[in-house]
Amino acid sequence: MENGTMTSQQMLMMGGDKAFYGPLFALIIFIVFVALIVLLVRWFHKNRSGSDVLKDATLPMLKDLLAKGEINAEEFKHHKNRLKLQKQP
Repeated sequence: MENGTMTSQQMLMMGGDKAFYGPLFALIIFIVFVALIVLLVRWFHKNRSGSDVLKDATLPMLKDLLAKGEINAEEFKHHKNRLKLQKQP
């Protein structure tokens, strides 16, 4: 080792050739972590917005409210139109 420089054999002995794999491995782990987060967010969003059972049950409930006189025809039309807009993808 002259003047603070190392020979290639000394670098190999100290693991200098493998120094690239640490940051590369960290980058791969980071990319996998971000991809998992994206997939989880998409999955939760799909399951949350896919509550068609609740939307399908709402129209009969609105009809019952109209029949009981708890809402008027104008309110019924308003809520029915909102349901139709929510069902559109």
